[in-house]
Amino acid sequence: DANGIIYTSHIRPMAPWPSMITQYQDGDSECRDDLRVCSAGGMKRAVMTYVPTVVVTALARITMEAMDTGHLLLSANMNDYWGAVNIGVIFFEYSNVTSSDIARVQLFDKVLVGSTWNKDVFVDAGVPESKLGLFLQGVDSDLFQPGIRDRHRVLAQQQPKTELRIFSGGKLEFRKGQDLVLVAFKKFLERNPRSNAVLCVAWVNQWWELARTILWSPHTTGAPEGVTVDDMLDWVESNGVSRDRIRVLALKKHEEMPEVLATMDAAIFLNRCEGGTNLVAMEAMAMGIPTVLSDNTGHMDITRRVGDAGCYAVRGQGRVTVPYL
Repeated sequence: DANGIIYTSHIRPMAPWPSMITQYQDGDSECRDDLRVCSAGGMKRAVMTYVPTVVVTALARITMEAMDTGHLLLSANMNDYWGAVNIGVIFFEYSNVTSSDIARVQLFDKVLVGSTWNKDVFVDAGVPESKLGLFLQGVDSDLFQPGIRDRHRVLAQQQPKTELRIFSGGKLEFRKGQDLVLVAFKKFLERNPRSNAVLCVAWVNQWWELARTILWSPHTTGAPEGVTVDDMLDWVESNGVSRDRIRVLALKKHEEMPEVLATMDAAIFLNRCEGGTNLVAMEAMAMGIPTVLSDNTGHMDITRRVGDAGCYAVRGQGRVTVPYL
């Protein structure tokens, strides 16, 4: 509105995890430079002084749980916060677009989507292409660059590494396909028993209900019993991979990740679905790390643009059925 207030709601609350909807309670706040985020009457409010007449709303799929908690994206008083230009932003990971989804899209002057796949899903569902814009993530090339890895390679020549380090990132969940990575790594070790390869995983997931979706996998059994390193190693070992072949990486600040990635020899992302492009995968590629990517959904904005010269695309894939959809 005229005061530069942008009203957003948590992106797409999903029925099995109503706790995600109430993540932002009244009084919660965080600050980052010129962006102030706080809860305002059940909505998440951001004050951005440099966009005085544009309202940007993160679209949410409304569930009964959301209605019960009052977190309706387009509530009766939403018009009070409507701007001269209204832009929606959404990264979504489902293909069964409903009529109510389309109705909400139509309320905006423009809706920015996180991938070409997101755009195609909306167009196939009947949303006019002119209503949509592509909003691809980028990489901070000041942080993620091959030069850092080159420096580590020189150091490695002075003190040779004893491990072939394969990186797998993303919070543990069925959608991100860590079960596929684990099974692939297990088969690699079976075929190459003398290999010195280790799998370095950044799989910490603080959303416990989401981590438990790995139980849906037909390829692995069980799920980590908690969020500790031992919990992760116990789960890996229960699925046939020795814990001494796994390096569980601690949570890092974003600016610390280049030094972590610089020590890796390869990276693999077998995600089943990405609403965006996969920022961590792009950061690995920007470091010059040989990267394996599943060729689906948001990943296709990477694989189809850079081709085989930029990554190794896994194209042999089947259809995925998700229990909650």
